[in-house]
Amino acid sequence: MSDSDDDLLALAEVGSEVESDSISQPVKDDSSDEDDDDDNIQSRRTIKSRSSSSTASSNDGVLYPLENKYKNAEDRAKLLALPEIEREQILYDRAQEVQKHAERKYLADRMQKMSKMSKMARSAGDESTPSAKRQRGTTGVSSGTKSSLEMLKKRRAQIKRRPGVRGVDDSDDEESDEDESQDESAEESDGYSQDSGSESDVYASEEEKDTLSKQQITLSDANKLRWGRDLFGRYAQYPDFEHYVQNCFVRVNIGTNRRGEVVYRMGVVKRVVSAKPYDLNGRTVDEALVVAAGSSERQVGFHICSNAPISSSEFEYWLNTMKEAKLPVMSRRRAEQKFREIRELSKKKLTSAEIDELVTRRAKLNGIRGAGAVLVKSDLVHQREIAKASGDAQMVSEITKKLDKYQVNTASSSESSSILTKVNERNRRANVETVRRAEIQHNVERRNKKGTTSDPFSRLKTTAKMFYDSNGKVQLETDVSAEPELSIESTPLDAVDDLIASLDIKLDIVI
Repeated sequence: MSDSDDDLLALAEVGSEVESDSISQPVKDDSSDEDDDDDNIQSRRTIKSRSSSSTASSNDGVLYPLENKYKNAEDRAKLLALPEIEREQILYDRAQEVQKHAERKYLADRMQKMSKMSKMARSAGDESTPSAKRQRGTTGVSSGTKSSLEMLKKRRAQIKRRPGVRGVDDSDDEESDEDESQDESAEESDGYSQDSGSESDVYASEEEKDTLSKQQITLSDANKLRWGRDLFGRYAQYPDFEHYVQNCFVRVNIGTNRRGEVVYRMGVVKRVVSAKPYDLNGRTVDEALVVAAGSSERQVGFHICSNAPISSSEFEYWLNTMKEAKLPVMSRRRAEQKFREIRELSKKKLTSAEIDELVTRRAKLNGIRGAGAVLVKSDLVHQREIAKASGDAQMVSEITKKLDKYQVNTASSSESSSILTKVNERNRRANVETVRRAEIQHNVERRNKKGTTSDPFSRLKTTAKMFYDSNGKVQLETDVSAEPELSIESTPLDAVDDLIASLDIKLDIVI
């Protein structure tokens, strides 16, 4: 049993002792009732004053005056010097301790107020009706004590139903997140969470609402307003979806750290925007979220929002980010109002027009192709045959219009696909021709760089080969592929002189 349960039982025992005292008194005659009641009232006042004074004196002190987390500056410096995991664990324990302290103080104040109200009601009843004392002695339980005990019982049942909070050392691995999300999704479908309606039954009075409006949200409140990708896949494209999801929390996957661990951050949903179609749990969606963490905003898809609860370290990181940005944190009263709105969404029943609009929008995003198109067409034809057999001409005309419209849409889609096929074929042929021309140009450039041309009159290179016969003589042969070298026959010079002398040349010489 936790400390808060012990406190609740202790406060309940105070009321039970008072009740037992009054019940144990035997019923006497009318002459002695007034004296006994005066003694009971005096003892009851003494017990309640002692319990209220002791409880108030124990709860008036502030546990951690500095930032509601540290005892003093020295304590803060000491904690900041510790490793991150150990520091976050200590801060989480202190936050739980502060919360328990506030609950104890609230319950003590509540008991004191209820005791004052019961005293005033009792005194007013004593003055107006003399027989009120005898009636109260027979019953033994006042209305004020009953209401306070009922409030304590409700508070205790609420604490028992409150789900456990994950520690800092719990794994943030996505596999464990998926395992935890299966149980959560079943709970969410039945009423969105385990805390359905429990808070609203307890916090009923105006004083309690004022107290909640001054307190900032806790980790359990944030998890009550958390949306995961399963909820987005279920309620996305619903009417007024943006209104319900605004100012709620998401746990966004931002990647991995240096150690390869998956890192998540807590953010507040600001608005819903249009995005490129993408897949979400086997369904196509065209919307995304604008999530804010402090003063920075980022557009994220539904598919990267985790189904697992927000951890204490992520919640503390978000609080520090909001504090650094000097932005207000949501109050517990506003969180309770937002939670009631989300419960209304889970219980909302769509009209036939809203269902038709939702189906049409999803069908437009997913598309009807292949076997689905054949099934739709065959279903329409079958319905038309049934209408013809029953003699319903109006139904036949309506189905025929739907079938014609569907065939036109199918033909237009097939025509657009055929046009795309032709364009792709034309581009493919153009690419082949471009590659062929590029290869030819490359070969020409390669030949020009080498600078070699075919010259049939150029001298060929030969390789000498040595052959040995049995007599040991060496024969030198040349390659048979070598061509003989061209030679020019030389003419003797005497023949040239004779040829010149035989020439008859007439020369006139003038002296």
